[in-house]
Amino acid sequence: MHDNIKSFINYNKSISVELNDIWSFLFKNSPISNVGVLRFYADGSVLDLNTDWKWIEHRMIKNLLYNVLFLHDLYKLKKNGIYMWPDFINNVHLSGSIIPANPVLEASYEYGYWGGCNLYQIESDYVEVYSFVGKKNECLQAKNFCINHLTELKSYIFYFNSYMNYVFKQDNISKILLKGENILFDLNYRDNNDFLDFFKNIKMKKYIIGDISFSQREYQCLKFLLKSYSAKQIATELNVSFRTIEIYIENIKIKTNCSYKNEIIDKYFYLNEII
Repeated sequence: MHDNIKSFINYNKSISVELNDIWSFLFKNSPISNVGVLRFYADGSVLDLNTDWKWIEHRMIKNLLYNVLFLHDLYKLKKNGIYMWPDFINNVHLSGSIIPANPVLEASYEYGYWGGCNLYQIESDYVEVYSFVGKKNECLQAKNFCINHLTELKSYIFYFNSYMNYVFKQDNISKILLKGENILFDLNYRDNNDFLDFFKNIKMKKYIIGDISFSQREYQCLKFLLKSYSAKQIATELNVSFRTIEIYIENIKIKTNCSYKNEIIDKYFYLNEII
């Protein structure tokens, strides 16, 4: 293992207790059991901090470096976003569907971390990726928590960034940043399937927003309603009948206690950027 990587892992190990203390309230009060932060700088440097340093070591031993961490080009992101982790083992989704391979996710599932989400934030000279992850038996709960508590997660990120700014001032930056061709993010890396299409095809059995549980189809309808699609347009997008969409929309109205589509849009407009 490269000396720079060893030094970096040892640094993560040395601040492990401190990192877990910072996130302890989240761990105690949610299905989230691991938090990681990655920063990809414009000069090719990478910052990687994680509440479980052994997971980073596990990933390094498997030679899963940063050119295969994600299925899309981070530097092409146009805005901040949230993406949900898929549920699959050995390219087979829990529903039985075959999906593209992602060696990092497979290693994560093998290690014991399953459901979660990534929050992407774009800054002037780097792209920041926060991963909030749960254990295998709390996969769906972790995803639903991320959907329902985005504001709280962003507040934690703000707090954690304040902590990291302090760390950067106190510690030798060379201990924190990884450099070298072996860890540079590969701007030419491409997967056969587009990142967004990949996640669009992931199926969850139910979605919980607030205290309301939506079926997959109801959730899809809600997503299109928030983008001002008509029932006819939604029917075309989902390849179902207009009458079927009307039934889904009526179910959404009943569950949300809304009489009109505009009320639904007003009530859940804040979700428009994340679902």
